[in-house]
Amino acid sequence: MVNTKKNVVHSSSPNDGGQKTKANWDYKSTENFVKACLEQVFKRERVGTSFTKKGWNNIKAQFHNLTGMKYENDQLKNRYDSLRKTKQPSHTSVYG
Repeated sequence: MVNTKKNVVHSSSPNDGGQKTKANWDYKSTENFVKACLEQVFKRERVGTSFTKKGWNNIKAQFHNLTGMKYENDQLKNRYDSLRKTKQPSHTSVYG
């Protein structure tokens, strides 16, 4: 359940007290996230279309250092998946 007035997402995880900050992805935070991801690609911390556990931990740390925002791994992974989907070419537009 999302409370849009406070930008708080209520979760059922007992470890986070039931709340975590909603991720706000503006242009600058997205740019810093992509920089962190590219650095891990160059360090060969990517397997297939995703990153190793070490790679994700490095992305999380670097993103926090660049932006001061502490997002959870699932928030970063969701953004990564979202960016991947928007940047992939559509085969139906080429052939259809």
